[in-house]
Amino acid sequence: MAKVDPMMRSIPGYSLTKPKGMWNWDKPPRTTNVNAAITKIIDNLEKPHVEEQVSRLLIAGISVEEIVNTVGQMGFAEGEFNPDVAELVKGPVAMYLIGVADKYDIPVRIFANEKEMLEKRRGLDDGTILEIMRERNPALYQFMENKQAEQREMAMMNADEVLEGTFLAEMPEVENEGMEDE
Repeated sequence: MAKVDPMMRSIPGYSLTKPKGMWNWDKPPRTTNVNAAITKIIDNLEKPHVEEQVSRLLIAGISVEEIVNTVGQMGFAEGEFNPDVAELVKGPVAMYLIGVADKYDIPVRIFANEKEMLEKRRGLDDGTILEIMRERNPALYQFMENKQAEQREMAMMNADEVLEGTFLAEMPEVENEGMEDE
């Protein structure tokens, strides 16, 4: 295999020597209306085969942020809208994707690097937030407690179903022969 020479690249400004309009992004965008762009994107995302693919990406663990960034970049690269519109459509498209995840009960990752986001959050840990919620918003706190209990119960039921028919389903009792209590 041939070794790639790092010096074999276009010089800076080379694209400015080419005729204008050679690339889709180098032409005027097809739309500058944010609402029209959002409508077009969501109409495309609602197509059954596209919705299935998006659902599979969410199941695989691709974050909403990554999908939204890709949608924005592709819209710009294809000449659909300018970079400003690409940034403005991110919020509504993210909300739509979260709705798709909710529709199919997919656990959703909002941000690409959630660990980094958690590290940036300082001063308020989860325990503190829950304590404040218990005092100031008891209805929401109770709702969350009930949901968490339901999820634990469902997880236990699912675990029993998964183990059914396996050697782990019925663990034999171990007898302590020859061992004396001290």
